Amino acid sequence: MSNCWLLAVIILLGLGGCAGLRQFPDAPPNPAKALEGIDAEYKKSLDEIYGAADASVKRNIRNKLIETRMAVIDANFKEFEAGLVKENVRVDFGIALIGLGVGAAGSLVAQTASQVLSAVSGGLAGAQAAYGKAVLYDKAMSALVAQMQASRKAIAVQIFQRWNMGIEKYPLWMAQTDLDAYYFAGSLPGAILSTAADAKTKDAQADVLLQKTITTQSVTDEMFNKRAVLGTTIDGLDADKAKKLVAKIEDEFPAVKSFIERQYPSDSRGADTDGSKAKTVLKRAVLLTVRGSEDAETWQSAMGGL
Repeated sequence: MSNCWLLAVIILLGLGGCAGLRQFPDAPPNPAKALEGIDAEYKKSLDEIYGAADASVKRNIRNKLIETRMAVIDANFKEFEAGLVKENVRVDFGIALIGLGVGAAGSLVAQTASQVLSAVSGGLAGAQAAYGKAVLYDKAMSALVAQMQASRKAIAVQIFQRWNMGIEKYPLWMAQTDLDAYYFAGSLPGAILSTAADAKTKDAQADVLLQKTITTQSVTDEMFNKRAVLGTTIDGLDADKAKKLVAKIEDEFPAVKSFIERQYPSDSRGADTDGSKAKTVLKRAVLLTVRGSEDAETWQSAMGGL
């Protein structure tokens, strides 16, 4: 019965909260006056743009606002970034150790020697777990910071590409929207959303690739054997022939050229002295490209011409 009453209270609280939920943002009756209070600098720039006759003057007013605000956003981001990197892990780890210390101290009061050793052992295990969590947190935070930096750079490039556009094509409100996106990109929610978006894009690309790669013919025993033979032949190549084959496969199968470049960048191939990296990417390319007998014959022909 008590559970039923608890459920009823939760439902009532939820409905009460929904009743007070705002469904629309404010719509002030006097937008010009409201803008003056919200963002006086923006309104001033807007008035100056509409008061100027020369197109280049209008563009310069807009660009000055952009540059000023980007400088402030950058300065605040550097401070925010430094705080994330330097403080959070140490604070989190320190709190965990303090908790362990308090618990261990309580367990050591008026105990036997064996119990003391057990408490110390438990404290060390707990400290190790706290350290592991702190390191994991540190790595996760580093990944998010890297995502913030990449997203900010992408939006900065977009702003720079529009820098010389006239005010008609790149009005002040659009510039402000880009600045808001630039600011949001340097936040933890922005980094998390960008990471999720990247994962979704990669997942979609993988789905497309799999749809193109997996066919009825590609999963027959014959095709498995053909791919295995190609893999064995690749293992037997020397470094020079393996690298040459990479270039040939890029020409024969343009669809996987970008994949090969990501896995085996052109500017780093000279360092692959034994050809092991070339062979690895070739065997991966076999899985992506050999869907039928014709594809296998293309590979054999490319190998025969080395």
